[in-house]
Amino acid sequence: SGGCNDASPSTAVGTSGIATEAGSSNVTYSRLPNSPFGIEVRGLQLLHATDDEFRSIVGGMFSVGHGMLVARDQRLAPRDVQTLLGRFGRYFGAPVPYVRWPGQSPGLRCCHSLSLLGNYRAREEDELGTGAKVGERIGEFKPAVEELREWHMDNSFMPHPQVAISLYAPSNLTDALPSEGGETAFASLVSAYEALSPQEASTLASLSSVHSWCEFMRFLEMRDPSRRKVTNAECEAKPEVTWPLVRTHPVTQRRSLFFNPKNGLRVVASADGRSGGSGGGGNVDA
Repeated sequence: SGGCNDASPSTAVGTSGIATEAGSSNVTYSRLPNSPFGIEVRGLQLLHATDDEFRSIVGGMFSVGHGMLVARDQRLAPRDVQTLLGRFGRYFGAPVPYVRWPGQSPGLRCCHSLSLLGNYRAREEDELGTGAKVGERIGEFKPAVEELREWHMDNSFMPHPQVAISLYAPSNLTDALPSEGGETAFASLVSAYEALSPQEASTLASLSSVHSWCEFMRFLEMRDPSRRKVTNAECEAKPEVTWPLVRTHPVTQRRSLFFNPKNGLRVVASADGRSGGSGGGGNVDA
């Protein structure tokens, strides 16, 4: 692993609103150990990072990390996490408000973008500002059932999908995380695209996939039979969306696959016959 003190990417702005700027700082990051992608920052509290340090870190995410950043030993209260989301918003767009769907965790009153995940039960009244009672599970429990379909990207079924997510494990909940297991795994769809043959890449560039909020919710219901069932009216209020199977990153200009086993319904021929636009067409066996 090699340290790098200055990512210095050139300025670029894409349709998603992501931007990076040239800059330098003394912050050092390294490639994530034992991983094909990702960078790791140690010895820096992100909450107190300077603007130059932020530029360097985000530049490293794009140029070296394939979009993944790991920052260990952060000491953050929920409000601090929300503040950090705002700082990253300069590069990824404004933080998205958390909208609670049927069966999902309560949000945090203090912080409009935050929610909880995990099989954790409150040990005090209104723990973390969720309104929970003692003994009530306050994180959405998601036991894996079908391993392949657990691979997903968040909210790809929305008209404006998220461009980034943030996960934080609070150290003050000393035994909320298991000593073994419970990991969140990531995959690089840039690497997946670059491993395709030219013929495969050409074929996929003319296809799109249909994403469904209702399919996503039905999957969660299958995984947890006690979950509240969504209604047909709720499904109709969130129509299917179609995205190209191949997309181009607005900053790095690298191509990647864009599909979602968790809520994808079918593959279709792109309406305009090329990647980069949305639209549907006839069904394609895949």
